[in-house]
Amino acid sequence: MQSMAFTAAILDNAGYAVIATDTSGVITVFNRMGEHMLGYAADELIGLATPAKFHLPSEVAARAVDFSKALGITLTPGFDVFVAKTRLNLPNEHEWTYVRKDGTQLQVLLSVTALRDAAGDVFGFLGMAVDLTERKRAERAVSDSEQRFRDLFERSPDPSWLIQDRLFMDCNLAAVAILGYSTRQELLATHPSALSPEFQPDGRPSFDKAEEMMLTALRDGIHRFEWEHRRSDGSCFPVEVTLARLAVQGQEILYCIWRDITERKRAESALLTANRRYELLNADLEARVAERTRLLATEVVERRQAEQFARQSAQWLREVIELMPSGIVLWDSDQRLVAWNKAFEVMFPEATIFLKEGVPRSAFVEAVEASGSTSFPPDGQESGNWDRIGRYDRLLADGRIITVERLPTSEGGRLVINTDVTLIRRAGEALARSERMASLGGLVAGIAHEINTPVGNALLVASTLGDRLAEVEAGMLGGTLRRSDFSAFIASITESGQLLSRNLHRAADLIQNFKQVAVDQTSDKRRVFDLAKVFEEVHMLMAPRFKGSPHRLELSCEAGLTMDGFPGALVQVLTNLIDNALVHAFDGRGEGVIALGARWLGSDRMQITCDDNGCGIPLAQQSRIFDPFFTTRFGQGGSGLGLSIAMNLVHDLMGGEMVVASTPGAGTHFTVTVPGAAP
Repeated sequence: MQSMAFTAAILDNAGYAVIATDTSGVITVFNRMGEHMLGYAADELIGLATPAKFHLPSEVAARAVDFSKALGITLTPGFDVFVAKTRLNLPNEHEWTYVRKDGTQLQVLLSVTALRDAAGDVFGFLGMAVDLTERKRAERAVSDSEQRFRDLFERSPDPSWLIQDRLFMDCNLAAVAILGYSTRQELLATHPSALSPEFQPDGRPSFDKAEEMMLTALRDGIHRFEWEHRRSDGSCFPVEVTLARLAVQGQEILYCIWRDITERKRAESALLTANRRYELLNADLEARVAERTRLLATEVVERRQAEQFARQSAQWLREVIELMPSGIVLWDSDQRLVAWNKAFEVMFPEATIFLKEGVPRSAFVEAVEASGSTSFPPDGQESGNWDRIGRYDRLLADGRIITVERLPTSEGGRLVINTDVTLIRRAGEALARSERMASLGGLVAGIAHEINTPVGNALLVASTLGDRLAEVEAGMLGGTLRRSDFSAFIASITESGQLLSRNLHRAADLIQNFKQVAVDQTSDKRRVFDLAKVFEEVHMLMAPRFKGSPHRLELSCEAGLTMDGFPGALVQVLTNLIDNALVHAFDGRGEGVIALGARWLGSDRMQITCDDNGCGIPLAQQSRIFDPFFTTRFGQGGSGLGLSIAMNLVHDLMGGEMVVASTPGAGTHFTVTVPGAAP
């Protein structure tokens, strides 16, 4: 009795349905999980029905046909279909469709075994059914998730690649478009050097350098560098490459992102390639039909391969999205949340609890507002406008600067990319301060040299005057002093006093100007100032650079021009422009002229120009001269920061614009346009 009670307890607490029958199929055991799963009470079935009661007749009939063919016997729809394999001592586990008492259906995995007595004779059958509903739902969820990650990879605005064993194994549509190819299959299984010119700009072979870059990324985990690639039409363009190492199923994969730093349109070569393809297809009807047939066959094979690879690369894609440093959010066309990555949660931790798949965008914004979040404040002018497409900056309450890029998806949704640029912006400000301090150091050295001359002259005059006074005193005491000697002494005193006064005034003026320039350059002090006075200070500051040089500095400023702003920043801009001209403009030339000019434009705008008659800037370099660290004279007096800092000061601090115009061989013209009152 205890054994029977123990067995009954096991059956009633099993996590799956247990259904036993006699040899004719009549149900003899029906446990609690069976009741829960099918909605029947045990006394409704035991001794009264067979398992066929809760099976689909059409499915039983179809299985009878399949099992008959597989077993080489003839089965008719009925109980024998469920136990035929068991009778033959074959494994009998299959997915079946159960029909509940209320008519609803569920998928189960049913395993049927024989019940034998002590003599080994079969006296019944035991079926154990596991509900597959959650497993099926999970499989569908995984499939949907893989597709979403694939969509994020495909719709990324940056060309993206996966590299394995030094070869491209996958890429997105942006990569295909930027290179001008028709299909991604043309790019796969190729070495990165195959999509590059034979040599890189530094003269190294593309193959050797590509190998080194990939080895560095595999060793360090991540590696960024500049590279020159070649489009399908043979033209070359520079990109910034980011290589990141991924570990997937015991293999090392490199995830590669390109950023086109020339801002060229990506679709031009692809359009030309497509036009040539269509022209060839229209030449001959038979050739077009044959070509189309071949393409269709190829596309079927490629589609099957792509589907197989998509399943294999789902994990890769998930890691790629999670690896991206930018916070990503995807909304569907109904403005409901579809997906987001870990970087977004880290960037906006207070909004994490509201991130739920399918949540409406309006409800998400309301929840964030109600929470009083300070790290993720709503922005009605930008983020609140669903139709706002493009890039803009958001200043958060905690001081972070977030660049938001909103892109439309093909289904009418929105892909939003959030990038924290706080450190980059602060680094730029730190570089500007560092450059100003370096300039101030040069100023100190120059002023010390300038002050040395008048002070030395004053000392010489004072020494000479002491000697003359001693001579006159000796003449008076010895009685040999004549009127003419005394008159000459008086004239000498007068002349010495004048020389002494002029030299000391000159030293005092230099010190006063130095004090004003130093205060302006180190404090970012805002004040109302005369533009002509600033020009004089710049002339004084740069005078040591022109001494002993065949070049000269000319000033031309309208009288009465006053500005309300930052004179130290303006001095920094002008000295950087002059210093840039001295370093780059007159290489290999004789006398050179640098001219500073200023005039009133009206409407509270002023124009400041800096011209030189030097060698000019090559056309290929004109678009890059304001880039940080770009210089053609590195290690020879050029740091690559002067023009970049000048541009930042004009644009960010003074609220103006700076443009350059240059003709190689005919000099360079910088134009700075600023408001009379800085913002």
